Amino acid sequence: MGLAADTLENFRPETFLAVQAVNVLGAANTLKAAAAVITAPGGRIVVTTSREGREASKSWAYSPSKWAASSIMKNAAQELGPRGVTVNGVAPGAADTPLIYRQWGGEFTPERRETMNRNVDQATALPVGMVDPIDVARAVAYLVGPGGRYITGATIDVNAGRTAASVV
Repeated sequence: MGLAADTLENFRPETFLAVQAVNVLGAANTLKAAAAVITAPGGRIVVTTSREGREASKSWAYSPSKWAASSIMKNAAQELGPRGVTVNGVAPGAADTPLIYRQWGGEFTPERRETMNRNVDQATALPVGMVDPIDVARAVAYLVGPGGRYITGATIDVNAGRTAASVV
């Protein structure tokens, strides 16, 4: 069962736990390892969360895992802040990568990209279709660069305004 079919009606605890193991435990383990080696003030950590960690979705495994990853990021920001280390998140929306095509039940084709871009356009404030991965990378670069030195515990949404109406 792919994540697109992950609904309350067909909720499977094993799918839920597998996704949590990767997205929640994986984030926690990565933060722990990073905190052990980033000891000097000025260190930067960026957690990849998701648009689905910023608003409700129909995913009973993925969305809660990304909410938890956001919470873990904020906890780490509080704990590592006194050491001068910033911890932030980047929340991409539907990014035009091979994963998005597999996640939604297929492989890349130009026709599938066109359909997915049209569908994403209907749900975002900006009519740009799927997010270009380079724009996600640019948000990360900003947070780890000089401009991000006083930003911690924050999440940058890179989702063409999909979460513009969200309150979190």
